[in-house]
Amino acid sequence: MDGNDRAVKNLSRRGAEFVGFFYKVLTHIETYTVPQYGDEPHDQVEAWSAEDCVKAIAKYCARFGSNARGEKEQQRDLLKIAHYAGLAYKKMEKK
Repeated sequence: MDGNDRAVKNLSRRGAEFVGFFYKVLTHIETYTVPQYGDEPHDQVEAWSAEDCVKAIAKYCARFGSNARGEKEQQRDLLKIAHYAGLAYKKMEKK
């Protein structure tokens, strides 16, 4: 670990809240995304750029609040947004 070890050991309430959200994103990836689309390096997002990932985020943001899909699906869309943000971040790191 790095110099931020102390921050990880003494989580704020917001940090703990984010860890709970992270777990939900991880569960979404493992139980929904990978079974449906496959895993790296054999999934379709492998060929995407960081910009493609951000465009996917924009799609989910645009449909937020439409009420057509229900609250549960809106929450799932937020998990997708977080996942795509992580993918974009990693693709930018690789550059």
